[in-house]
Amino acid sequence: MFARGASVCDVMAGVGPFAIPAARRGALVWANDLNPASHEALQDNIRTNKVQDRVRAFCMDGRAFIRKAFADYIALVAASGPPSLPPLAKSNTSKQKIAAREQAIVVPSPSFDHVVMNLPAIAIEFLDAFRGLFRSIAGAAARDESQKPINMPTIHTHCFTKAEDPERDILQRACRALGFPEDDYKLLDATVFYVRRVAPNKDMYCLSLRLPESVAYAETADETQA
Repeated sequence: MFARGASVCDVMAGVGPFAIPAARRGALVWANDLNPASHEALQDNIRTNKVQDRVRAFCMDGRAFIRKAFADYIALVAASGPPSLPPLAKSNTSKQKIAAREQAIVVPSPSFDHVVMNLPAIAIEFLDAFRGLFRSIAGAAARDESQKPINMPTIHTHCFTKAEDPERDILQRACRALGFPEDDYKLLDATVFYVRRVAPNKDMYCLSLRLPESVAYAETADETQA
């Protein structure tokens, strides 16, 4: 799913079923889970798979993590330039020693390329955390095109539906959470993928949605009230 050199924000990472493989393929991952036991297991899996230089683990509320992770990552890249990832650790055979001297992987994007939210029962509700996300980071400079991060992230959200028209149901629910006009759901740059059936008349899907710039830079409730 994630290309070599991609930057990934995994909001509900669990023990790392998305984070660890992505890191091993050459992505930079910031992975979060609110459950302390899952967070501890995630850290163990990071060490076991020797991806400590590619995955950072957090234990926070999902909405708080989204806002903090984006703000911190954008500030980090602005201050220090694009991060780079060292090759994975190798064992001591001659061929692997040569492979270990591969060039570092540069992560070029000034913000996260992808967001993963794999908690199907409630993940789609967390899309509300993206309303005004970049505006809150950029502040008054949000209207200056030169101050905007280049890339809008693609958000991969797992969810359930029992609707007869699952694509419409999922897209309209996403609109409500994002604060995007529900009647304009077809205007979203989004794809709905079938994952599997989990119960009679209940299916799991994954919504892959590019965050609309109008949502990312929308005025927040605090600004409106002020």
